[in-house]
Amino acid sequence: MKNMKKHIITAILCLISGTLSAQIDPVSWSHEVKETAERDVYEVTFSATIASPWHMYDLGPYPGLGPNATAFEFTPAEGVEPLGELKQVIEPKRIEDPIFQMEIGYFAGQAVFSQSVKTTAAEPTTWGVTVSYQVCDDQSCLAPAEYDFFVAPSFEAFDSISKDYESRYKTVLAAERDAFLAGGIPDQAGALNEFSAGLQ
Repeated sequence: MKNMKKHIITAILCLISGTLSAQIDPVSWSHEVKETAERDVYEVTFSATIASPWHMYDLGPYPGLGPNATAFEFTPAEGVEPLGELKQVIEPKRIEDPIFQMEIGYFAGQAVFSQSVKTTAAEPTTWGVTVSYQVCDDQSCLAPAEYDFFVAPSFEAFDSISKDYESRYKTVLAAERDAFLAGGIPDQAGALNEFSAGLQ
């Protein structure tokens, strides 16, 4: 019965917003993937820009007659494992809402969420993330909406390491060439040891 009342309240608020609810979405989403100091662990940041005068609800949860909280659903992917819980990077504003008759949290202007993931995949792996959310202003609410992310870890660091190894190898080859041109015997064993030390 409580869930039915919640849906009725949401439906009424959405109807008040009129046809605009089907035409606009005041929230734009983006995401970023960064390496952490821990091997194979990445930090995925999801950012929402919320147009004024709208606000978006926080992660809640809000049982019973509460509003539709923002929620993230991670689609399982081979070699990818979420670590810990999703975090709200920006603290939501909290108020006593007269419509829902409870304390709620919401974001105005911007919302940022963060999730740590561990990947054991040998090659770049893409996995899906779906966020569901709802926005309201002082008079009405839009219908709940969803946005799909396609997330992949950044392999720029690996590319950078590879370029560094290539640079070291070229340096070793240049030293051997110079030794040969000078009439000496290239110290291949020493050069190999130097190169191997650079890989550690």
